[in-house]
Amino acid sequence: MKNHLALLCGCLTVATAFADTESNQIENLALEPFVVTATRYPEESAKVAAFITVLTQQDIQKSGARTVNEAIMRLGGIVGRPSLYGGNEYSLDMSGFGDTASSNMVFVVDGVTFKQGDASEIRLGNISLDEVERIEIQRGGSSVLYGEGAVAGVIHIVTHASGLRGKVENTGKFEAGFGSYASRDVKASATYGNQGLHLFASSAKTESDGFRSNSASHAGNTSLSLQLTGDNTRLGGSYTKSDEYAQTPGSLTLSQYQSNRNQADADNLSVGTYSKASSNHYGFFVETEFKDILWRADLKRRERNYYFLDQTSGSASSATHNTTNDSYTFTANKKWSLDSGVNRLIAGIEKNDWNQTRVTSSFGDYTNLSNTKAFFIKNDMDIDRWDTRLTTGYRIEDMVKNSTGTTDSYSPYSSNKTLSAWELGASKAIDSKNILWAKASTHYRLPNIDEFSTSYDSIGNYKNLNPQTSTDTDIGWKYKSTDTRIDARLFQSEITNEISYDSYYQSNVNLDPTRRQGIEANVRHNMTSKLEVQAYVTYKKSTFASGSYAGNKLPMAAQNIYNLRTAWNFSPEQTVSLSVSYVGEQQIAGDYSNGTTMPAYTVTDIFYKYQTRQWEYQLAVRNVFNQDYYAYATDAYSSYEVASTRYTALYPDMKRNLFLNFKYYLR
Repeated sequence: MKNHLALLCGCLTVATAFADTESNQIENLALEPFVVTATRYPEESAKVAAFITVLTQQDIQKSGARTVNEAIMRLGGIVGRPSLYGGNEYSLDMSGFGDTASSNMVFVVDGVTFKQGDASEIRLGNISLDEVERIEIQRGGSSVLYGEGAVAGVIHIVTHASGLRGKVENTGKFEAGFGSYASRDVKASATYGNQGLHLFASSAKTESDGFRSNSASHAGNTSLSLQLTGDNTRLGGSYTKSDEYAQTPGSLTLSQYQSNRNQADADNLSVGTYSKASSNHYGFFVETEFKDILWRADLKRRERNYYFLDQTSGSASSATHNTTNDSYTFTANKKWSLDSGVNRLIAGIEKNDWNQTRVTSSFGDYTNLSNTKAFFIKNDMDIDRWDTRLTTGYRIEDMVKNSTGTTDSYSPYSSNKTLSAWELGASKAIDSKNILWAKASTHYRLPNIDEFSTSYDSIGNYKNLNPQTSTDTDIGWKYKSTDTRIDARLFQSEITNEISYDSYYQSNVNLDPTRRQGIEANVRHNMTSKLEVQAYVTYKKSTFASGSYAGNKLPMAAQNIYNLRTAWNFSPEQTVSLSVSYVGEQQIAGDYSNGTTMPAYTVTDIFYKYQTRQWEYQLAVRNVFNQDYYAYATDAYSSYEVASTRYTALYPDMKRNLFLNFKYYLR
């Protein structure tokens, strides 16, 4: 650990030294204050007692990312693994939760949370990058504001539908690209602004043959949004339609991987496994100031029809999931002056109704529901005399989850819990450049439909899962000058009844107490007016705190994660960026006894852009040095609960690949 702390301290020392250099000539890359809305109202991120990273539209464009997931991984330093559901999609993992990563973080789009009732994947690839105004990544729990599942952190995607926009340039954009494995994209988008009216529309179609057998995919997306802004009121609406199809190649054994990493599992290939989905998202918000209170209401409906053809021991198995999700949020935000400074109070109520019907060929038919109701309150008090902010917050949430079989006589699985969370935080400005902050908080999540309906003890009897709860402590430092920004935090999370999947018993279980602790930092520095450098460094120990595996490492939780990115605007028309990501060795999924380690890997990407007023040419090379690696593997058993049939099932990542893109702007 000393070596890694020394490396981190060295990075921070160098960056701080650069901060005091002459910066009068820095214009192109000057670091402006970030305004965030992850706190549910706009404010400068420096004042928030949390580790927040903001990815602007300009950052995304310079990175060459093709999807939202890629932008979060490459710019935000978040670990991503190719989705097991296929397609050009990555599963994101903010804190080493492995198979349950998506259930331990919350995705927020335009202020409204995605509350999945089951274990299905949230496909961020359906969100067009053209409609994204910025992405805010908050590491560390945020249950007070975002409720169940906000254990590892929150990813808030702000689109043109609700973003705080200034003057809008009336423009259109057409683009087309092609690359390795017959990958091809066609996209179009347009924006229009006239006084308080903002309109945005986009459409995209992507296709790929995939780098493995039985891994072809295609997807289409159309988005429309409108926003009206008056003196004291904003309102907006949005609609998104997406369709996707992806073949699923399945896992490989280690010997299969070594002989031919591009092959598919033989049974998946024989059956021709795939998934397809169509979805419609409707959103509306209104925000108005009345009686010195800022009132906001958000409504969102998501409809998704999902079908998959899978296989079990070579036999085909299929299912259809039809899901409707309605979200309602209403908040009141009051700001007033005190003798000591300024106080801001936000209170809100949330309601989320998630309903699903399942028709399966092998496991019967079901109706599922997951409904939540919550009240939250958060107060920020700024004490000007001490340059200090004090934060308090509380949330109470009632959660009902139910799964009922409609074609057999098994007893319904149901859960009705009321849980709460709190947080206490403080931040203090030491001088004009340095801020120290600290926070203590609690968090929770319930097992989802798929988890609590497949939970058994060691002899196969059904067993109820307990809610997962945690207590977190964070200490952080923020530094900002004209050309340098540093964010760092020390953290510890003590988790009780962590919910995980035990591949040996093929059951979801509550683990013995677990602990995640470490240090992470983000350094962003403008070396010159044309050269920017950014680095993420994470050192984290994720272990069993007690119990039969006490001291063992948790699966899929790398101890060391580094990410380095540079962007060089070496001429007015040309930019080149380099991204290097390192993920240290880790135990494979399900490996609580620490018997099998997955090797570390380093991936290097290069992006080149040539841009004129009308045209833009891009070349992206992923995995430049042709690294042969896999980012996900799990314990597997060819015979249920027979230890001698154990093997490692792994999923290869793509080796070197290229993509060439052309854009034409109508200005």
